[in-house]
Formats: sequence, C-alpha cells, structure tokens
Amino acid sequence: MDAVAELLIFEVDAFGIDCAPENRTIRKLVASTLTNLTFGNSQSKRRLCSHPNLIEYVIRIIDDSHTLAQNRTIRKLVASTLTNLTFGNSQSKRRLCSHPNLIEYVIRIIDDSHTLAQVYAGLLRNLSWMADAEMSAILAPSVSALARASLRAYRVAESKSLARASLRAYRVAESKCLCATLSALWNLASHSRDNKKAICEEPGFLEMLIELLTSDAQQTVLVEPASGVLKYASMYLAVVGSDRYLSSSALRLLIHRLVELLNSPSFTIIGNVLGVFSQLLAKDHQLRSLVLLVHFQIII
Repeated sequence: MDAVAELLIFEVDAFGIDCAPENRTIRKLVASTLTNLTFGNSQSKRRLCSHPNLIEYVIRIIDDSHTLAQNRTIRKLVASTLTNLTFGNSQSKRRLCSHPNLIEYVIRIIDDSHTLAQVYAGLLRNLSWMADAEMSAILAPSVSALARASLRAYRVAESKSLARASLRAYRVAESKCLCATLSALWNLASHSRDNKKAICEEPGFLEMLIELLTSDAQQTVLVEPASGVLKYASMYLAVVGSDRYLSSSALRLLIHRLVELLNSPSFTIIGNVLGVFSQLLAKDHQLRSLVLLVHFQIII
C-alpha cells in the first residue's frame, strides 16, 4: 500500500499546478499522504529520502502566491513531513538547508502565523541539531523569529482575559508551542556568539526565561529548554556584563530561581543551572555574594 501511495505521489503532477480551490484539495491530499508515509515507518522513509527530488517536491506544494490562511493545513502537513524526513538524517537536513530561500520562507511563516509556529519550530529544531558550520550560518536568521514566537506564546498563555475553559485550552497549546520554539533556540544558541547575542537582545526574552524557571515538577518540559537557552545566553552575558541586559531586580530573581532549581529532579536542569552559574559567577564577585545570600535565605 505504501509503495502504491509513493508511486501516485510522484506520478501526479500536483506540484506544478496553480493553487486554485480544486487543486488545493489535491495538494492537501498529497501533503497528507507524504506525512503519513514519513511517520513511524523507517522503510518508507528511506525510500522517500532516496528520491532525488523529494525535498523540492515537498517544498513546491507550499510555494505559491496565495494567502497563508488558505493553505494553513497544507503548510502544517508539509512541516510535519519535512520534520519527519530530517529526523536523524544529516543528508536530508543539508539538502533542505541548501534549498534557496527556504529558511527565509520558514521565518516568514513563524512570524506571520502564530498557529503554525510550533510545527515549523519543530522543523528548525531538527535542522539545528548537530548542524555543521554552513548549516548553522543558514539557520542563524531564524533565532530572532523563534524568540519572538516564544514571547507570543508565553504572553497568550499568561493572558487573564479568556474564559476559564478557553484559558486552559490556550495554555496547553501555547505551552507546546513555547516548548518547540525554546527547544529550537536551545540548539541554535550553541552555534555561535551572534546567536547568543540575538537571544539576549530580543526585548523581554531573558525576563521570560527567568519567569519560566520554576521548581514546579509539572513544568519540567518547559524548564529544561528554558534553562538550556539561558545556559548558552549566559556565555554572552558573562562577556558583556549581565547588568547590560538585566535589571538588578531581574538578576536577583534569576539567582533565586537558579538556586531553587539545584534541587530539581531533572539532571538536565541541574546541569544547565550549573552552566549558568559557572559563566555568570566566574568574574562577578557581587553575584557570588548574592548567591550565598539567597542560599542562606532559602535554608533558613
């Protein structure tokens, strides 16, 4: 059945047709089939990856001039397909990164469509994992867009203006989006000094990371990437001075949250916290004193 579906996909000339309403249905069907073929079946995935023009075919499904709203479902399916194809496949990742203007296109989707940010952040997370120097340079412009998407998701999740049931639903959805964007930023922050700088310079982003550093075990899935991003950002803060981007009250809150997280059941979080401390405390005697003071206040 899978082999027949693959043949149909590559025989149907759906990739070159204008996206009129009737052809949009075809594109949606093709995108849906590709997503199913690339999810959980390693044999189908290998066959698809071996196709010389697969990446180009998938991208052409969404490469049209119509509005984003008309093609949201298609673009979501395409993102899922590309995410599946690039998982653990360095060749597919390189081919995708080298495709002309694709990363710029992904950035535009993340900026323009809040509902699609999660799936495209997942794609960027895959692409940025173990990326070589050339891929890292291509992916670098996505850092600011991901930081902005993280802030949007966080602010919606914290909104008090929604009805209680709606608020719960929004918080679940936005937490998933926030986790996806932060996971991608965690990888990207490790790539270069410029990426670390871009993270620190996004207004309100560091403050958001500090707010996310909660000792609530139910929030571990968010605290891990948030503390991971902060670990790399602290390397830049240690060079330029943390007071350049954070107020004294924000720094105090940061130290307090970090000390509390040393008791986290997650070794990943503890490792990230120790990484932040090793950077920020190396040359800052005042912060060292603050850590001791906060620790003393907590234990008494």
